[in-house]
Amino acid sequence: MPLRDFAKPLDEETKRDLKDYFKDRDYMVIAVAEKEPIRVYVVKATNSVKEAQMIHALSPMLAAITGRVMCGALLLSSLIKHATNQKLLLRLETEGPVKSIAAEVDGFGNVRCMVSAQNVPFKVRHEGDRKKLDIGGVVGSGRLVVVKDLGMKEPYVGVVPLVSGEIGEDIAYYLYKSEQIPSAVAVGVLVGNDGMVAHAGGYLVQPLGGASPKAVEAMEERVRKMPSVTSLLSEGKRPEDIASMLLEGMGPHLLSLKEVKYYCPCSKKVVESVVMALPDEEIERIFKEHEILEVSCNFCGKRYSFTEEEIRRLRRGGSA
Repeated sequence: MPLRDFAKPLDEETKRDLKDYFKDRDYMVIAVAEKEPIRVYVVKATNSVKEAQMIHALSPMLAAITGRVMCGALLLSSLIKHATNQKLLLRLETEGPVKSIAAEVDGFGNVRCMVSAQNVPFKVRHEGDRKKLDIGGVVGSGRLVVVKDLGMKEPYVGVVPLVSGEIGEDIAYYLYKSEQIPSAVAVGVLVGNDGMVAHAGGYLVQPLGGASPKAVEAMEERVRKMPSVTSLLSEGKRPEDIASMLLEGMGPHLLSLKEVKYYCPCSKKVVESVVMALPDEEIERIFKEHEILEVSCNFCGKRYSFTEEEIRRLRRGGSA
């Protein structure tokens, strides 16, 4: 059940079936207001961010930043067609220790990430009597890059400077400046006392053309008063619950649910093309120093090995 679209409100039996199916899965919901052109995307990506933390051996701070980028990419998949091979890549580039974090998502809800940083400082900030991870303080200045591959000759690339480093606000700025869509974006990752990701998710709210000023004002006030995404997820709230909270009093209508998962489509066949693009001198140098040529996927960590004889066969037009 990777994608479900709904033309009418759900009956109670369908709601129970969906709740059971998505109980322990990552997924995203799309909902709209009944009488106002306002749409909401909400994603729970806890499992996917946990997997990224394990694959890339991320520290708690780096996992929190990477998770926000992943959740942001999933929300931005609203800009590509669902259930297609169109892809969107969100890349955070900073002048500080974070360096570069990229998350790629396709129209089926598959997400993967690549992280260049290894160690980042652990910083917290105080909000009243609460302590929160100081994401913006660690990220610092830099830029956000969005690459949309819509299957055309050239991908669309949008670049904006970071306005806060908190990721959610930066994505909202991108949507306003590059897509001309006023939006409210919240992304969050909660790291447990054991240093592992406990909850991850986010939401995107967009008043579309024709929304009344009263409705827009009400949504702005609603977003300001919303608890953090991770606190809602830790209370057991589901994406559809959060969507209903955001659209409370506006007749929330659930349009679709889509499963989300960490998935990397790399394979030895794909890597062969990368190896074949290497200059002959580089391949010769590698085999002078090593018995095998090894390539590691930056997204999932899988390693692919080639012997010198395999490379020769590839060069002759055969297969490894």
